[in-house]
Amino acid sequence: MAAWTRVTGKKRTRQFGVTMGSGILVCQRVGKSLKKKLKFPVTCGSKEGILHKDRYKRGEPCILSDGQWFTPNDFEKFGGKEKNKKWKISIMYSQVPLLTFIQEGFLSSPSFKIKRLQDQEPECGKKLIRTRSNTKHEKNSVVSTVMPEEDSLVIKRVFRGDTFEVSCFRGQGVLHVSRFATETCGKCIRTQDAWLTPKDFLNQNKAEGHWRLDITSRSYSLGKLIMSRVLEPHMVNCKCPICTEDPLHLLDQKNDDVCFKCKHDGDLVCCEKCPRSFHHHCHKPVLEDDMIGDHWTCCYCKAVTAKRNRSS
Repeated sequence: MAAWTRVTGKKRTRQFGVTMGSGILVCQRVGKSLKKKLKFPVTCGSKEGILHKDRYKRGEPCILSDGQWFTPNDFEKFGGKEKNKKWKISIMYSQVPLLTFIQEGFLSSPSFKIKRLQDQEPECGKKLIRTRSNTKHEKNSVVSTVMPEEDSLVIKRVFRGDTFEVSCFRGQGVLHVSRFATETCGKCIRTQDAWLTPKDFLNQNKAEGHWRLDITSRSYSLGKLIMSRVLEPHMVNCKCPICTEDPLHLLDQKNDDVCFKCKHDGDLVCCEKCPRSFHHHCHKPVLEDDMIGDHWTCCYCKAVTAKRNRSS
């Protein structure tokens, strides 16, 4: 694979591995031709596709490969580079990472993560509908949607925003509304150690309980939050990536959607042992690509492991 260097003043900084004296000139020549194209071939790992620039600029799934449309994030996973979570480096044109063309001004850099969630999960969260329960008391029951409008408005005023703290017996967590789907689909509750579905969170803290009654926030049960439409379950036959348990989407659910340090999204590196994610420059020490393997663990997990080894 060819490598490219960027020259800043008199200092040459090495990027993407091996240096190449005329690399920046070659990049500019390829980049100028790229700027005129409406679509162009890209690769990621063993996968090939065609990137359509009009869809790319709108933040839509823009890479056509094997008859499917992918966002850059999903194409990175499709190509087997999901652990990196840095599609701008993983996806290449003419053996040059897209990041190089973005940095040199030949390609824009739209945001895909939020758009992707909005595109793929728009309708299923807009209606309260029939949902199935695994408990013997509510099997195939219908969730009641009847609540006085005044009570519903009061609850909605209390629960503004996408996150709120929840508890179940002695368990504590933070529920993310945008991740909520059903009791068994959608890892929407972030605990200190993992992302869990409501059912998993219940089983971890009160095995014989009922998730709609026993998981609460500010004295309100999740059942009441559903009735007031603070939470909106997906339909039984919902085809969104969460409910169909799309492997690409399940990978996203295991780790945070934003950087643990700066709380912003972007190109994130995911820890194998905990739910934390980091930008390369936010992690301490700062991460280089050759430091990240398939089973990378963050500095926090390494510190815990080191402490255990010392105590033993």
